[in-house]
Amino acid sequence: MAISEYRPSYESEVIRLILTIQQEEFQLPVSAADQPDLQNIPSLYQKNGNFWVALYNGRPVGTLGLLLLDNHQAALRKMFVKKNFRGPSFGAASSLMNQAVSWAESHQITDLFLGTADAFRRAHHFYENHHFQQISRENLPPRFSAMKIDTRFYHRHID
Repeated sequence: MAISEYRPSYESEVIRLILTIQQEEFQLPVSAADQPDLQNIPSLYQKNGNFWVALYNGRPVGTLGLLLLDNHQAALRKMFVKKNFRGPSFGAASSLMNQAVSWAESHQITDLFLGTADAFRRAHHFYENHHFQQISRENLPPRFSAMKIDTRFYHRHID
């Protein structure tokens, strides 16, 4: 498995991966139209942060985007890992998170924020194990844009 910066050639597989997890695995009422950022990864994430893809045999099995906000803050978005590649045996999620945190540190980002759905219970534990603390919606930065399915929010301070 390898972590790569997003390339436009990954677009269709990345969108399919994310929608499959959201719609089929977790039955969340969200579509591609609700997520226009998926069709604009280079102009949105890579211009104002970055976006990584976990690859297995050259195929996307995980994603994570980082979007710059204000005052040394960034939002983590689109953290998804294909079911068969979750957990420590493959380490896709941890590798993606480590890449994002390393990038944030090298760009003087001190605070990371994210939103997630109640249905993603394993993700909650993952974030907490990676030094994120749950916060209320009111404690999010003004420029943080939550998705309609986001009901839990997390913050991590980077020293």
